[in-house]
Amino acid sequence: MKKFFMVFVVALVLATVGIAMAEAVDAVPTEVATEEAPVPFLGDITEFFDLKTIGTFVGAMAVTGVLVEVAKRLATLSINAVRITTMVAALVVVAAGRFLGGAPVTAENIVLAIFNAALVALSTMKTYEVTLGAPQTPAGFITK
Repeated sequence: MKKFFMVFVVALVLATVGIAMAEAVDAVPTEVATEEAPVPFLGDITEFFDLKTIGTFVGAMAVTGVLVEVAKRLATLSINAVRITTMVAALVVVAAGRFLGGAPVTAENIVLAIFNAALVALSTMKTYEVTLGAPQTPAGFITK
């Protein structure tokens, strides 16, 4: 039964890969950049972070992780203090990226910033746990 299931899963994956690749080919832009319509510039490659970069999910995670690591080096923090520090740092980073980036300060944007900060904080903690953290001290889950 296991063998049949594995064969079924492999066949399903192989069947969907072709469809996904066909869709990816259709998504490639066909227009060419001209003087009047240049290719959109996403940022300066010589700058590590700017508001546009920090406003992305990965940029916010990177800045949050760096801020928490600096805080951990400056003071000895317990696991719960590290979690709280991560949540606060994520909220500050997401709010800075959102509101300094030009979003209006409305109730909707504040609520979205809080939810996005929670996602950034949890993702940052789990990324640290998987890549650098010790298994006996999980950073992403509340332990008893």
